[in-house]
Amino acid sequence: MLKAFWVDHEFSGESAELLTIQHDRKTEVADKTLGAVAKKLVGSFLTNGDTENPTGDSPEIKDPNKIHFGFKSSLSFSAEDFEREKATLEALITVRNELVHHFLENFDLRTLQGCATADQHLEACLVQVNLYTEKLRGWADATLKGRELMASFLGSEAGRDLIVFGIMPGGEIHWEATPIVAQLKAAEEALSCKGWTSLNAAIAKIKGKHPELTPRKYGCSRWRHLLHETGLFNTQIQKSASGAVDDVFFQSRVERG
Repeated sequence: MLKAFWVDHEFSGESAELLTIQHDRKTEVADKTLGAVAKKLVGSFLTNGDTENPTGDSPEIKDPNKIHFGFKSSLSFSAEDFEREKATLEALITVRNELVHHFLENFDLRTLQGCATADQHLEACLVQVNLYTEKLRGWADATLKGRELMASFLGSEAGRDLIVFGIMPGGEIHWEATPIVAQLKAAEEALSCKGWTSLNAAIAKIKGKHPELTPRKYGCSRWRHLLHETGLFNTQIQKSASGAVDDVFFQSRVERG
């Protein structure tokens, strides 16, 4: 179970390669000792919720044109509970190592008394092992419940809004992380002339590839409104001779230190 936790709690890569990545993780951990596996899990799968735990470096994305998926799950405990869970792992390792490596040397199995003492010891170890096994099953049940909740969320409208549109649950929008801003910046890079980009040209480019990306999805009445709401772009209006708005041009704002 500990090896299964290590294999499944964290992985990332291109979506088409995830099964291969999982297989490689299983192969990697197959010959690891229990102590080595437990050491990997503490601080990664088992975490202290009372302290900040680093999320780790962002995985390298080899091809930005392919779908990349990253996943990490963990069990978070208070400082006191975290130390208790660590102690559980350490005790499990101690019992296991004593049974595997030192059992025969600790008991004289050539005598009836030695066998009786060894039998009593094994019975006591069985009680401990059962307790540790139930603890691990509790971890597994919590992990599976979390995955079920995640699957339910990802299949919901709120989950789709987060994955496809970058809209947080509750409607909060971090504009820098949204695909619609990413597409505006991509259009700007491709169509910019003397530092400014035609909004009409950018809209046509975005609609051609991503018709689902619309201002209304983000609570904006039109593209000019969206540019303003993001706070990420400067705009200037081009008017016709009659005074009507002919086009809007935009450019990314440059942060000044």
